[in-house]
Amino acid sequence: MAADVEVAQQKLVGCWKTAPDDGWSLDRYGEVVIVLQADGTLEYRIRGDGKTQIVKLTYRIDGCHLITDQPSSPSEEIARFGFTDEGRLFLEDNDGFRSYYVRISCGDVPGMSGSLLM
Repeated sequence: MAADVEVAQQKLVGCWKTAPDDGWSLDRYGEVVIVLQADGTLEYRIRGDGKTQIVKLTYRIDGCHLITDQPSSPSEEIARFGFTDEGRLFLEDNDGFRSYYVRISCGDVPGMSGSLLM
């Protein structure tokens, strides 16, 4: 089981951007970039109205669930995750709605050097 979590984390680590054809997510959340680091930290970056809001979280994996927590305001959120055949990441909320993300180079994310802690 621990090996499965390690494999899932290795697939998750990196930078992900809302899929350009995911109109539902773009309309609901705007353009989102998720930066998942190997050390269990996560940045959720929401771009809209000419600015970017950054939410810093921690995460862990439990089976097919991504469990996030915001240290400044503790409250765990759970989302089911997986990967499509095309390699897209999906996150599914408690209502069953899925948001899709494509992997991007972390060097394309403002403020990122392009490499993550491994």
